[in-house]
Amino acid sequence: MRRLYTLIAGTDPRQLEFGFALWTRDMLHTLIRREFRVSLSVVNVGRLLRTLGLSPQRPLWRAWQADPDAVQRWRTRTSRRSARRARPRAPRCTSATRPGSARTTTPKLVKQLVASTDGRLRLFVLPAYSPQLNPDEWVLKNVTHDRVGRTSVTDADDFKATIIGALRRLQKVPHIVRAFFADPRTRSN
Repeated sequence: MRRLYTLIAGTDPRQLEFGFALWTRDMLHTLIRREFRVSLSVVNVGRLLRTLGLSPQRPLWRAWQADPDAVQRWRTRTSRRSARRARPRAPRCTSATRPGSARTTTPKLVKQLVASTDGRLRLFVLPAYSPQLNPDEWVLKNVTHDRVGRTSVTDADDFKATIIGALRRLQKVPHIVRAFFADPRTRSN
């Protein structure tokens, strides 16, 4: 048991020939079978981890560089603007979050596209390091955490195939993508 704990807590999975940097129960299942010649179910691997005092950990999703005051100012300012320009069920598009002191630039083609939609499409410049306000980040979380993070990835090709599969799945279920835009945390009001 001590050797298993040391392998899990003291090594990066890539050092043991796994192609992914975070341990998953499937990877640990493979590790136990390879190193100890014991086959456990994934459920029993989870129980073994609890016995060893290990628990699943999720990375912090909020950017540590975020400025909560800037986020609140953005929400208030955008909420007022949205109220003035209110249109029923207007589609929204958000830009990527920008670094703190960088100037925001919008390419001419993007500006032309937005202008051609007669107000049906709007761009929002988000505060720096505020991924929780950006629906694009919800897509990233869905693919990386909810899909890839729940599978056993063994190498770079497997990782790429899993990501492509997750993105194709999202193409087939547009109601999930629409839900990212409807999430109250991405709304200004």
